[in-house]
Amino acid sequence: MTEKLQTYKVTIRTLSPVFIGGGKAAELSPYTDYIQQGNQIIIIDQRKFRDALVDNHLLIDEFVQEIRNRFDNNRSLFSLSAFITDRMKLSISDVEQCRLPVEGNVGKNQIRRFIASSGRPFIPGSTIKGAFRTAVLVEWLLKNPEGKKQLAKIRAIIEKKDKTEIIGLDPATKCFGAVDRDLFKYLRISDSAFFDNSALSVRKVKRVSIKSDKKRRSDIPMWSEALNSDIETKCVLSLLNPKLLTGFPFLDQQSYVELLSTINSQSFDSCDLELCELDSAPGDFDRLKHFYEELQEKIKNCRRHEAIVRLGGGKIWFDNSIGLAVEQNGFIKNYLTDVLNIKHSPFPSTRSAVLKDGLPALPLGWVKLSVDG
Repeated sequence: MTEKLQTYKVTIRTLSPVFIGGGKAAELSPYTDYIQQGNQIIIIDQRKFRDALVDNHLLIDEFVQEIRNRFDNNRSLFSLSAFITDRMKLSISDVEQCRLPVEGNVGKNQIRRFIASSGRPFIPGSTIKGAFRTAVLVEWLLKNPEGKKQLAKIRAIIEKKDKTEIIGLDPATKCFGAVDRDLFKYLRISDSAFFDNSALSVRKVKRVSIKSDKKRRSDIPMWSEALNSDIETKCVLSLLNPKLLTGFPFLDQQSYVELLSTINSQSFDSCDLELCELDSAPGDFDRLKHFYEELQEKIKNCRRHEAIVRLGGGKIWFDNSIGLAVEQNGFIKNYLTDVLNIKHSPFPSTRSAVLKDGLPALPLGWVKLSVDG
């Protein structure tokens, strides 16, 4: 069998806000990087800001000293806005890069930035490919004869409580092969096209507990740049037909339809799990539950060239692991206890959610993929 490459253009449309972080270094500080004016976050263009300071060494020293010294009980009194207008004698627009909408008062919190290249946000192909990989692994464990044997072996090891064998569990390698022969090398996904900053807004994200007897929300919000809902972009999906059969129809037959069906299956089961957990959650979560009810209907109605998947920040453990396969095989409690050393229920007991009016309103990360005709 000769290798042949089939390439497809894919449209990505966001169904909820999406956050994909650019790392710890990609955070905006209220002391150097952004200013809030009402319902807008003004991001400072660091090049313009430095150029305005470069000819005035006294101002540079003053800027550094202001940030270092003006603290009162660990709360900085320094105002970037006042420094620009009063000391640099500039308007904010002279040094701004862009403006993003925001609901609420960010205060002195840092803002997590969406991943970007040269200041242009995008969805990495590796993020999409990782979500695909998890879905394929889960389906292999549940439906493929070799995968079923592996899942049965995992269950038997856990029931024996053999700690040595438990540590060595590696179903992904059994499914895809070792790193140098990984079958997923035959699936390629490009980074998405770049977004304009108009596609972003700053969202108040918190980890919220779904346990009615616990504190509902964390104290510290994770303010984040996020893609808005109903934003579209494009990427390219390529399937390389291997020389030897792999046992995966989406590769052997170069069938994106098979791949999208696998993705939808995992996403549907993920929605099922969320709805089951949210049924016993406090009424604060009604809007979140309603979102998942509608999302599950959307997955049911996907056509053969469409799939719904979750990307980036906000995913729970079940979205990134073999958890759904273990749960459906009936030994999730033992798996959590003996492999992950987790004894509390439900697990996970918190969710990352976009807050509106102080209540969890939307999950992060859900997108719809459509292979262009």
